[in-house]
Formats: sequence, structure tokens, C-alpha cells
Amino acid sequence: MWPRERRRGEVLLRVRDIPRAFYAEVASALSEYVAAKFDIPAAGLTHDRIEELLVGRGVPDDARGAFHRCLEACDYARFAPASSGAEEMRRTLAAAEEIVTRLERSLGA
Repeated sequence: MWPRERRRGEVLLRVRDIPRAFYAEVASALSEYVAAKFDIPAAGLTHDRIEELLVGRGVPDDARGAFHRCLEACDYARFAPASSGAEEMRRTLAAAEEIVTRLERSLGA
């Protein structure tokens, strides 16, 4: 599932004038990843519910913190897109990839 969302993120990254869509896509991909791992619908999945799920499966504090920081950064960038350039978008995509890798190790493939 994640590779498909990553490709969508890469496409959006190439289009420099739509950072809001890029950050919405990254946040959505992260939420959809968690939803798929727990076999629940992504719609309505809140930060608090994600935290409960990850804690319940023993995901380490630092991995959960990184996940939430990335979601918060995406939320911020969606509502303040002028502050976000191509390099920041690349860093966000790289951070999201690292988070998924860490969660894969914690949750199992």
C-alpha cells in the first residue's frame, strides 16, 4: 500500500505550486497506512485514535512521536503553504518514509 501513496507524493512533489495537496496526500498516506495495518477505516481516524492503536501494539515512544510530528507538520504546511518549498517537501516525504519503515519494524510487515 505505501509504495502507491509514495508515488503519488513524488508526483505532487514535482508540481511545485501545489504544496497544500502534497501535504494532504502525505498525511492521508500515513493515516491510510495505519488504517490498513489495523484493518480499520481511515475515515475519521484521529491523532488520538492512532496513538491508542500504536500504544496498544507496543510501538516505541520515539516512533509514535515522529509519526505525530510528521502529521502535525503536514497540517501546518497545508494551512500555511507559502512557508513550504520543494526542499521542505522532500524532507517531509523522506520523514514519512522513515516513519513507515520504523512502524513496519514495530508492527511487523
